[in-house]
This record gives sequence, C-alpha cells and structure tokens, in this order.
Amino acid sequence: MQNLAMAKKLTDGEAIDLKDCKKTKPGEYELTEEQAATIAPQYFHKPGCPFHGLSPWGEAWEKLAESLDEDSCTCGQFRKEGVDLCDSETELWMWSVGIHKESRRVVASSTTRLYQHPDFFCIWLR
Repeated sequence: MQNLAMAKKLTDGEAIDLKDCKKTKPGEYELTEEQAATIAPQYFHKPGCPFHGLSPWGEAWEKLAESLDEDSCTCGQFRKEGVDLCDSETELWMWSVGIHKESRRVVASSTTRLYQHPDFFCIWLR
C-alpha cells in the first residue's frame, strides 16, 4: 500500500475498509447496516429506544428531535468521532455517506456527491 496514512488508520482501527462492499458504481459502495452504524450510529437505533425506527428525514423524526436530546437515547447510538472510510485496494478515501430515501440503502462515495443530493439523506461527510 502506497498510502501510509491509510495503512496506519486501518491498522489502528481508525478506518473501515470498504474493499469488499458491493460497488454500486465507480467510487460508490453499499454499506451494511453494521458498517453504517459505526460511522453514524444516531440513525441506527436499537429496539426500545425512543429513536428506533424513525426515518431521519420524516416529520416524526423532526418532532421527536425537538423534544429529545442525546441523553434521551437509551441505546447509546450517537456518533463516534474519528472513524474514516476507505477502499484499501484503490486507496480511495470516502467523502460522503447517505441513506437513499426510498430504498434505505446506505451508500458511501469517494466524492461529496451524496451531500445535499435530493435522493439521499447525508449522514456523514469527511
């Protein structure tokens, strides 16, 4: 691997390697819910939590978000800082991650394309 910073982050557990993820198009990867929860856990709450099952772009989410704060979350699923995403084979860093509003697929991109994309709810931006 040429990118020594990427190699170090992968070794230290500070990056998630997406090389084995399904590629939806060049530079875009479909994440599993587990991978997505690692970088944006606030959108993947567990059953029993007041936030569980709510669509982050829906009216219910907005109303609940106004009345609750991070302390209201009973499953500890709020964002952990410092995790990067990459593809170690192509040595690309990911720059954005979004949830597709209709299919709910979680997609990572090596560009900022998913930021402010009308079909995606951006959950992570590098």
